[in-house]
Amino acid sequence: ESGVTWLAVSLGATLCLFHEDLTIGYGANLVSLVDTLGAADSILEKARFFVDHLPVEFTGGWWSKNKAHSKESLLKFPETGSAMKGQGGDNIGRGGRASLYFIDEYAHIVRAKAVDQALSQTTDTQIDISTPKGMNNEFFLKRNSGRVAVKTIHWRDDPRKDQEWYERMCAQFDPVLV
Repeated sequence: ESGVTWLAVSLGATLCLFHEDLTIGYGANLVSLVDTLGAADSILEKARFFVDHLPVEFTGGWWSKNKAHSKESLLKFPETGSAMKGQGGDNIGRGGRASLYFIDEYAHIVRAKAVDQALSQTTDTQIDISTPKGMNNEFFLKRNSGRVAVKTIHWRDDPRKDQEWYERMCAQFDPVLV
């Protein structure tokens, strides 16, 4: 809810706009969460929205959601030869190579070790994004292993939330859940 997926999408699109021959990958536990044309909550549809709302100076006029460079699970940036691609479920990381790979809601990946193994041969840079989901998952283990750099975005970092919001949530839900 703090917009980290939007940050990952806008970073990927910006890199693709200004750097040649990059492939930025995005994965989630379901393919439909990665990309469903017209579904504003899907990751690559957020990327289409981002590029669609850029001034024409950034896209050189080539951008159109209806052109061949924008299809399900793939956005091509013809001026740089870069692309954003998406995969879901157990297929994340299978085939191809990527300069950078984001996994959204990593704690919800069912077979996360298999995904990590596939991605180890696909990219040198994997960034796992997730809301915590208890202690019985790979995200928790990886996050607390001391082997990876961790950036925590606390609810207090969200300007829409304050102590009053937190107290309201705790009155509704278990504080651990909040």
